Amino acid sequence: MHFLALDIGSSFIKGAVLDAEKLTIEHVTRVPFPEPIAGLPAGYFEIDPRLVMEAVREVLEALLSKAAGARGVLFSSQMGGVILANRGGHSLSNYISWRDQRTTEQHHSESSYLEHARSLLGGCMETLGNEFRAGSSLAIVYWLREQKMLPDTAIPMPLGDYVLQQICQSGPTPADPTLALGLVDLRVIDCHFFAFHALKLSYRRRDWPELGAV
Repeated sequence: MHFLALDIGSSFIKGAVLDAEKLTIEHVTRVPFPEPIAGLPAGYFEIDPRLVMEAVREVLEALLSKAAGARGVLFSSQMGGVILANRGGHSLSNYISWRDQRTTEQHHSESSYLEHARSLLGGCMETLGNEFRAGSSLAIVYWLREQKMLPDTAIPMPLGDYVLQQICQSGPTPADPTLALGLVDLRVIDCHFFAFHALKLSYRRRDWPELGAV
């Protein structure tokens, strides 16, 4: 019995064929992660999501040519950052990488956007696992809202969730908590809706995937 393994990393998009009977890893394949978009302001780091999906499909097609009867895809990604999509899974923005530093810009409160957001979060910081940094998904979403660049219909998601939706051709899919870096309430292992509320981000429960082992 074979499965395909796919890992979305910031240097390479990697894959392999897993033989569940022999317990072996075969046909390791990788392609470079797409280069950032040129000409953006200093500290901005964005990737065209179409290029990400082209690389993902290249890896999957190469693996399928070696294991056409594979029973499924095992997936991993712990990328921060964020991409905006609609409920159909179509991208509304570039992928803003975890390497992006725009949240360190000065906020009108005279602190940075990141520092101001941390002050709003207060006690939520600990229950987020202290994963609230310049390129974290939640920090970037807060910056987008402050810049009035967050449409009401947009669903923010980490890159891993976006790739899963594209592969599955579906709406929000169940996701492992490890894919939701910096978005998880560690007390209940679910999206941290208290943190969303503290940052005045009004997203409905149905717009976010259920978290849990899948």
